[in-house]
Amino acid sequence: MTPFAIQLINGCLESDIEQENQNAFQALQKAGAIEEIEGLWKLGSLYRAGRLYMGKDGRGYVEAEFKEQRDLLVEPDFLGDARHGDTVVVKRIIARRGRASGKVLMVIDKAHLFTVAYTHRDESGNFMILDIRTNEPTYAKMEGMDLKAFKLGTVLKVDIDTDKVLEVFGTLDDPKVDEKISLALYEREDAFPEVCVTEAIEVESEVTRSEHPERVDLTHLDFCTIDPVTAKDFDDAIYFDLKNYALCCNRRCKPLRPLL
Repeated sequence: MTPFAIQLINGCLESDIEQENQNAFQALQKAGAIEEIEGLWKLGSLYRAGRLYMGKDGRGYVEAEFKEQRDLLVEPDFLGDARHGDTVVVKRIIARRGRASGKVLMVIDKAHLFTVAYTHRDESGNFMILDIRTNEPTYAKMEGMDLKAFKLGTVLKVDIDTDKVLEVFGTLDDPKVDEKISLALYEREDAFPEVCVTEAIEVESEVTRSEHPERVDLTHLDFCTIDPVTAKDFDDAIYFDLKNYALCCNRRCKPLRPLL
C-alpha cells in the first residue's frame, strides 16, 4: 500500500499531500470520491483504495484493507487503463446479490512504467502481442516498423502510457534474453552508472605492503576457492594447515579434531 493510499483510507490534511499526488487528490475531490470529515479528507463509503491483482481470465480484484470488508471484483470492462500491481481507487458497484464488485475510478500509483511483451500467433494464426507477466494480450507500436515482420517470440520493452516499443531484447529461443527479461521485470540495470565506474577506476588495483603494513601476506600458501576465475570477490578461499591440523579460510583458522 502506497503512502498516498494510506492517507486516503485513514484521512489526512490537504496540506499533508505530497506535491506529486496533488493532481490525483484534486481529481478525487472533483469526482466526489473523497470527503472532508472533522477536518480530514478521506475516501467516501462507496470508494476503496488498494492494489489491483489480475487473474488469467482478465478479471481483477482489489484486496480488502479491513477484515469486515470483502475483496472487490473488477470485471475487464471496468478496469480502464489499470494494470496488475497498480494502486487504484475503486468505486463499489451496489448489487443485491453476487460477489461485491467495483469499477476503477483512478490509478494513483503505477506498479510499472513499462511492460515486457512478446510477439505470438494463436492456433488460428492471429497475430498477438502478449504481456510476459500475465500472458494476456497487450498493445505495442514501433514507428516505421510493422511488428508482424519480427520473428515470432520477439521480446519487446513497451512504454505503459504510449505503447511505444522502447527496446527489442531478442527472441524467446535465445538463452541470453532471459537475463534481459529478468532485469527489466525487476527494474534492474545491466550496467553501473558512470559515476560508479569512475569511482571504481580510481580505487587501487594492487595491494602493496608499504601502503598496508598491517596486512599479512599469505600468497605463499596454497589457498583454493570454488569461485570462478572471473569472480571479483574471492570470499570463500580455504587452506589446510598440515602442521597444525587446521582448516583455514580467508577469515580465520579452526583446528580439526582427529577422526577416530
